[in-house]
Amino acid sequence: MTATNKAKCVLLVDDDPVSLWLQKEVMRLYDDEVSHTHEASNGEEALEFILQYCDDQVIRFPEHCPDLILLDLNMPVMDGFAFLEAFQKIDSRYKDSMRVVVLTSSNNPDDKKKLEPYPVEKYVNKPLTSEKLEAILGS
Repeated sequence: MTATNKAKCVLLVDDDPVSLWLQKEVMRLYDDEVSHTHEASNGEEALEFILQYCDDQVIRFPEHCPDLILLDLNMPVMDGFAFLEAFQKIDSRYKDSMRVVVLTSSNNPDDKKKLEPYPVEKYVNKPLTSEKLEAILGS
């Protein structure tokens, strides 16, 4: 694969097991660009993961601090919008290097509009394909 922007660690945030399986399969094609792939089934789990691995005071495994987050919007417990709201409040020097890409099945234009105040790099429709991941990694 020929992506230009390595992402040492990717955090997949999605509650659908089939979508997660497909995303992990596509990630396997990019082993040269992606060193670690982790998953969370909702925004709350994703925040806990980030706080565990990206805490400025106790970072023990910086290679597990994600530099790319693929975020679904519609999830139980904490959806993608609530995650983004909480993500903005995280105090970590690593946060600025984390790229957030929304990966969703939603085609609702209101969802795109609601994302405007948040640090979202791209809005990509599911399913994740190697071409879509190539575009994400290459940006």
